[in-house]
Amino acid sequence: MNILFLIIGGLLLVLGRKLFWLLVSVLGFLAGFYFAGQALGSDLGWLVLLVAIAAGIAGALIAIFLQGVAIGLAGFLGGGVIALNLLQFLGMGEVNFAWLAFIFGGILGVILIGLFFDWALILLSSVIGAFLIANAVEASQVVENVLFFALVLSGIAIQAGIKRKKK
Repeated sequence: MNILFLIIGGLLLVLGRKLFWLLVSVLGFLAGFYFAGQALGSDLGWLVLLVAIAAGIAGALIAIFLQGVAIGLAGFLGGGVIALNLLQFLGMGEVNFAWLAFIFGGILGVILIGLFFDWALILLSSVIGAFLIANAVEASQVVENVLFFALVLSGIAIQAGIKRKKK
């Protein structure tokens, strides 16, 4: 699955703003995977994966057919996934209040995407793309963290350049 995460992460880094449906489906998959894993436990890995895939498909369908709802959903899920990853980065990934961080991050994500739509999409897709790539690379935590931040900056620069060329 690492190669799939590398490909999807690369697409999000470079074209996340243009591939909005992919961003929302990946966010749905990640949120579904995390919460299904928490609710069902690791013994039912196949069921957790099935729930995550269903959440990803639902996200893609919402993005395609209900774009207004998908914008809010992308902001909420993106902010929530980033908050969960921030908890893990800080060494607090297994705390009991992770759902609260997800909700707080989600609300902040909705606000940001409402205020700064294009730039919020660029930031969200760059962070999620970098997260997928950094986690797919088997390296030390320090290398993964440096790679993550370098990829986020690269993704923002690439997408900002594409946005500027379009104007």
